[in-house]
Amino acid sequence: DIMLWVIGKWLSKEKKIGEGVVATVMSNKALEERLMSEDIPVIRCPVGDRYVLDAMRRSGALLGGEQSGHVIAGDFVATGDGLCSGLLFLTACRVLGEDTSTLVDRFGRYPQLLRNFRAADKDEFMRRGPIEEAVENAVRELGDLGRVLVRPSGTEPLVRVLVEARDDVTLRSVTEPLFEIMAREENPDEQERSVEVAPR
Repeated sequence: DIMLWVIGKWLSKEKKIGEGVVATVMSNKALEERLMSEDIPVIRCPVGDRYVLDAMRRSGALLGGEQSGHVIAGDFVATGDGLCSGLLFLTACRVLGEDTSTLVDRFGRYPQLLRNFRAADKDEFMRRGPIEEAVENAVRELGDLGRVLVRPSGTEPLVRVLVEARDDVTLRSVTEPLFEIMAREENPDEQERSVEVAPR
């Protein structure tokens, strides 16, 4: 996210940003805030290089990437390349005069918690009544101060849950009941056994 922020500022200054920056739904809200404060539009897309590239082509954005570190800069390379991303980032820092030792603090990242839950039938798991209710309660509690993202993994039998909030206290108060309910639904038989053997 920080690499996208810095490279985005540099490409915008060079008039090579196109129609903005593509970021996935997993990218931190701080990225959106930092870029929009520079009048750089942010386009959200699903997780995956192919979705990033597709959104770039459809929107006309010349920069996109994921939290995993994959950065695609349309004028330079059409896929995520670690060496190219590193060179672009360092070039951007040099041109903009960025102090890399203070980037993290200045970025102002929102606290995030990501947890995976095992589910043979991911769609059925996400549709369960207790889970839908718990997610709705978490979204309601966060309001405009954060977000809850529930999505099936595209590669594993997992449901990934990302919770993002303005501060750690709010994050913990939202995730603890949510994750407890989802863990109970993940394997109810295991939950029953753990209750039976719990010390008195």
